Amino acid sequence: MTEFTPQTAQPERKPTPGTVDTAAYIQFAILALSVLALVFGLMYSQDAIDAAVASLKDQGAKQDLVDAYEQSGSFSSIGQIVGLLLAVVYAVLGIFNRRGVNGARITTWVLSGVFLLCGAATLALSSVGSGGTTDGVDMDKVTTAMTDAVPGWYNIFGSVAGILQILGYLVVIVLLALPASNEFFRKAPPQLILPGDEFK
Repeated sequence: MTEFTPQTAQPERKPTPGTVDTAAYIQFAILALSVLALVFGLMYSQDAIDAAVASLKDQGAKQDLVDAYEQSGSFSSIGQIVGLLLAVVYAVLGIFNRRGVNGARITTWVLSGVFLLCGAATLALSSVGSGGTTDGVDMDKVTTAMTDAVPGWYNIFGSVAGILQILGYLVVIVLLALPASNEFFRKAPPQLILPGDEFK
């Protein structure tokens, strides 16, 4: 007599709901914005730094302040490259989210929250500006020199991109928490195959 051993079959992959698809597309769009920000930053940020340094020297600023601005160009480029790498990771998480990997969804939530706070803080600081006088140097003149050294659309792009990214992080968090997304990421139990099921 042949003994039958029950077998299990993995359930078919669920179709990706629109909420998860939309969240992933937003993650891809954030990567595209980061690429543009890096390209434009490499093209124009050094011009702004050079203009700031020239303004500081014209006003007789101390050498340590001039050096700080000169070094900020390198730090800015490094920061933009790191930002791009993080955006790549964020986009890759979108790919795994569409596959229903719950660990990717949790990681996306964490990174979205961190990026959201960092972006909001950056916008808040940029809106405050760096006016006033520092060691006898009119910082408003320095800011004006930096603004005049780059195309007008460059600063507008930076502000708009920052706002869009913040909104994107917020929308991704919400979309991945909606009921349709929760159902998609919930693992279905394996199905038990009984004698005769293979003929159904």
